[in-house]
Amino acid sequence: MRPDASTDLSAFFQDEERVTRILQGAVRKALLEHKKLGHSVVVWQDGRVVELAPEQIPVDDDV
Repeated sequence: MRPDASTDLSAFFQDEERVTRILQGAVRKALLEHKKLGHSVVVWQDGRVVELAPEQIPVDDDV
């Protein structure tokens, strides 16, 4: 590890918009993969845990 790696990581996490964009992309990719493979997902919805069937997963199929 480089001596300044922790500084680089700290700077990275200071850019909230970038971190949010990257996390949203990762979640979208995971949801698409589950949907295409026919796997359900579990989400928090209206104050409770809900299992969504693949056809209920709210994500566009365009990738």
